[in-house]
Amino acid sequence: MAGWNVSVTQKKPEHFEEEYHGEWYDTTVYPILGPDAEVVLFAVYIRNITASKRNEEQTRNNEEFFRSLIEGTSDIIAVLNPDATFRHESPSVSEALGYSAEDLVNKPIYSIMPDEDIPAAQAIFRGILENPGMVRPIQIRLKKKDGSPCAMKGIISNLQGNPVINGIVLNGWVRRH
Repeated sequence: MAGWNVSVTQKKPEHFEEEYHGEWYDTTVYPILGPDAEVVLFAVYIRNITASKRNEEQTRNNEEFFRSLIEGTSDIIAVLNPDATFRHESPSVSEALGYSAEDLVNKPIYSIMPDEDIPAAQAIFRGILENPGMVRPIQIRLKKKDGSPCAMKGIISNLQGNPVINGIVLNGWVRRH
């Protein structure tokens, strides 16, 4: 390990993470006090956290990759929470439907559907939620921001539990009604 900057008179535990020869370590140094309340020993706890550091980095890389895919596609891609509210959508949603991200985030997808289509969409959504990993074709009618109708055709995927996405993904394209 590199030289630790721990004072021999410090009476509180010292916690830090450091890299040494390509490995990461989580370290805590606990001072042991003698009868006169002076530090006489240190108890040191060291745990190799290299795997978790690499997982964190891989997750960050995956998130960046996913974001670049979403932001660079002409397809409509939306990630929904389990309650069917929008969490993230591709810029193409704005181009195709006229809604900004602020218009949709945390709003249910049902808010941009014709009322008569909501029960069927809710049944599809319940079915996809009950089956992690499920992918199925979907065709739904949507309302553009200006009120005009359109149809979205594509797929819906249950990617709950996926460390990068962790949501329900709609991926498709819009055609005029």
